[in-house]
Amino acid sequence: MNNPYENRYNMNNDIFIYICNINNVNIKNIYYFLRQLSYNNFYINDNVPIDEKNFSLLLKKYNAQFRISTSIQDTILFCSTCKYIVIDDYHFGESIEKYLKNSQIFFLGKVNQKKNGLI
Repeated sequence: MNNPYENRYNMNNDIFIYICNINNVNIKNIYYFLRQLSYNNFYINDNVPIDEKNFSLLLKKYNAQFRISTSIQDTILFCSTCKYIVIDDYHFGESIEKYLKNSQIFFLGKVNQKKNGLI
């Protein structure tokens, strides 16, 4: 399958946060990753409710860009061009990991510095 975003592979230093279920996300875990990783651009999938106070503050503080996609396949193709991917659902992350070989994947539900390779 051709990736329409392949021009982004050129050594970008971007982070993509993919949230499957907003009810499973602890906002402090997102802040943790954003403080630990050095990145240029911060993308987040478009199904995050920006009207929620904590998320709107996070998005403004870190200048997040929403990644609006038409399908999960499109999102995965775009994610595959980012250096870092942070996912809230471990099982979803494991199922798409094979498509994200060039990225480092972290899981929000498992903020464990050693497991995520941050120490």
